[in-house]
Amino acid sequence: MTRHESRCEAFCLLFEYSFGGDAGEIMANAVEYREDVISGFARQLFTGAVEHLSEIDEKIGAYAEKRAISRIARVPLSCLRLAAYELMFTETPAEIVVNEALDICREYNCDDSVPFVNGILGSIKSCKDGG
Repeated sequence: MTRHESRCEAFCLLFEYSFGGDAGEIMANAVEYREDVISGFARQLFTGAVEHLSEIDEKIGAYAEKRAISRIARVPLSCLRLAAYELMFTETPAEIVVNEALDICREYNCDDSVPFVNGILGSIKSCKDGG
């Protein structure tokens, strides 16, 4: 499984998590009922994002241009959560994280959210870089 495929899997898990439920059950059900393959990298991204969700949502909310987290559609929100986790808590180069997030937005038919996601991730990246 490629890193992009792993990110897509983590995105799908985060999307499902956005409806509520237990992270462990969501992963177990994905494997058992959908026969999904969850790589170690996908598991790390999903569980890391869930563990740091309050910090991630706080950061997203700070840059969401007066838009409450609850008003962001689930697809772009799941992309943002995944990418924000990587930007904030891993050493993955920011350019890769942002490009992957925008690709995932496009793959899941959320083209109209690409500028919004790009803007927020750019702000989070800039904050991490000290700017």
